[in-house]
Amino acid sequence: MSAKKFYYITPNPIGVNDFLILGRKGSEEAAKKHNASLKILESEDPNTINENVRSAINDGADLVIVIGFEFGDIIPKVAAESPDVQFLTIDFCPDNPAANVHCAVFREYEAAYLIGGMAGLLTKTNEVMQVSDRATVLRDGRVVTMLATSETSPAEISRAMVGRDVMLRVNKRPHEPGEVVLNVSGLHVENNRGGEAVCGVSFDVRAGEIVGIADVAGNGQNELVEALVGLRLTKSGRVMLRGREITSLSIGARRAAGMAYMPEDCSAVGLSLDARADENLLMGYEGQPELSQRGWLNFNAIGRHANRLIERFAIKAPSPREAMVNLSGGNRQKAVLARELSHQAALLIAEQPTWSVDVGSIEFIHQRLLDYRENGHASRSSEPA
Repeated sequence: MSAKKFYYITPNPIGVNDFLILGRKGSEEAAKKHNASLKILESEDPNTINENVRSAINDGADLVIVIGFEFGDIIPKVAAESPDVQFLTIDFCPDNPAANVHCAVFREYEAAYLIGGMAGLLTKTNEVMQVSDRATVLRDGRVVTMLATSETSPAEISRAMVGRDVMLRVNKRPHEPGEVVLNVSGLHVENNRGGEAVCGVSFDVRAGEIVGIADVAGNGQNELVEALVGLRLTKSGRVMLRGREITSLSIGARRAAGMAYMPEDCSAVGLSLDARADENLLMGYEGQPELSQRGWLNFNAIGRHANRLIERFAIKAPSPREAMVNLSGGNRQKAVLARELSHQAALLIAEQPTWSVDVGSIEFIHQRLLDYRENGHASRSSEPA
């Protein structure tokens, strides 16, 4: 009898986030336990997602493991066409799934998934309360407490995780918005397949205001952000920043005009992990007079600049010369926030600013965004619904 064939298919390259890495490890454990072979297919876009799923079916897969809502369209189709193949979907469940489709869904997308067992790397206390019986809390690599979730609370778990009381709710003081900083009018943006992802969107963001945009992930949010910051061309429409049209400007020109950007996945987009912390805290602003002169970097000034930001934003790094890859996800997120806020841009676009960080970092980031608002700056923040 030939060995069973398992396939693990991802919506993006595995190195993009820790969830996909954990999924690979879990798939390897599952294949080992069932004496099955495992083939891993990494996708780049919707086209390669479809190609990879169908390639697995054509190769005689017994089990196809997929992770992410991006497979929501293709899995129901291929499952109906291939009733002898079993499908395990992680982080989503199709409507009325077929008998050969098995779903593993946590209540919140932030949970990381281990496919080989019932384990999750959970950094949000509500998920811990919902899916566990006991919680072991580690801080700085050491076990600090073990709690029965039926006898504890999110506040107690948060306190154990961070080492102090954490504000689980944001206290916002009344604040009157000022003049329009960002004006978006009739914006149309295409996705990678040439379809329309953003259909005639219009909105304003005023000084001293945080505007949140919520949608179901994968329904145009990323394309909208990329068009605003200059990472994607617009099909039509207009983007104005402080009364100046920037629709066709380069990324650098938009930053010079007063736009700052905190991307969704800071490790993949906002940072160079092999570079040092001080180098990352400089990126995009190396031409500032206080940091360079006549094209020559002022390393003493760069060091002082990095030390100020590390202290002000409570970034845990042994020194400014530490490689960014050695910092935790929360501290990487803080580094991007520190860099983007430190130059007092008129507009900050923060894309899922608390994605995949612990409760202490969430509290810190929320407070810094509120401080930024109260200093008269404008923010546009996106979160999935």
